[in-house]
Amino acid sequence: MGADRRTPWSGDGSVGIWGHTFDIVLGCVLAGLLAGALSAALTQAVYAAEDAFQHLPIHWMWWPAIGGLVIGVGGWMFPQALGVGYDVIGDLLRGDVGGRVILGVLIVKSVIWSVSLGSGTSGGVLAPLLMMGAALGAVEAWLLPAEGLGFWPLVSMGAILGGTMRSPLTGVVFALELTKDINMVLPLLLAVTIAHGFTVLTLRRSILTEKIARRGYHLSREYAIDPLEILFVREVMRTSVAAVPADAPYDTLRHSLHGDSSCGRQRLYPVIGDAHELVGVVTRGDLQAVADAAPENAAAPLAAAAP
Repeated sequence: MGADRRTPWSGDGSVGIWGHTFDIVLGCVLAGLLAGALSAALTQAVYAAEDAFQHLPIHWMWWPAIGGLVIGVGGWMFPQALGVGYDVIGDLLRGDVGGRVILGVLIVKSVIWSVSLGSGTSGGVLAPLLMMGAALGAVEAWLLPAEGLGFWPLVSMGAILGGTMRSPLTGVVFALELTKDINMVLPLLLAVTIAHGFTVLTLRRSILTEKIARRGYHLSREYAIDPLEILFVREVMRTSVAAVPADAPYDTLRHSLHGDSSCGRQRLYPVIGDAHELVGVVTRGDLQAVADAAPENAAAPLAAAAP
């Protein structure tokens, strides 16, 4: 991303600038769609691998070993796909990588990364996404309008990061910090926003929140707050419910209501029959009313008051 690179965003006044700008805009739209599709595919691949490991008829302690074996085979076939890959990312941005390496990084890195995370091993997300995004952009550079070395790899890096992690502004700012090229703001914003929108529409959760949801903790999307979506039944239900027998006389009930302080927090009481079946329900107000009735009703059974 040299300082002499002229782009339609810099207002250089060259002939046909608006036509060229339109081509770049369409290219950024296509790059955003492809990055969104790859982001969705990578997210689904990670959890498809996790589901596949869970169906293996072996103990889970062997899963990371199998994931490591897949990484080793992929690294043996294509060493550039191993490691953090910052050197490979730099080569992709400078255009110093051949077609075989570009395709190898894109395919092999996607496979070994998905399998390694799905196997339960501890792995990163940021650097692999940047590497795969840069490789995707290098492929797009073969077809999209020429806009200088590293233009399409950088756009795709930001789009992949923003789409997969559902953090569009992070993808834009990260790409700008790498290049210090303020002319890249508009292309990045366009591609990253489209990639983010693609994954939001195609996936219920991001690659980060899907893991949390699989553990039973559901998170609301940032633009919608639904308390019922993030609450468990066990968090709001009453676990100790006071029930009263149907044949309990009123005088016994009167002593129970006045003597048990915990009953004051319960507003509805089930009435249980001899066979432990539900005869009916009464409110605390009804119970208090019948318990304080005239003395001649003291021996009457509670079933008479249960609707």
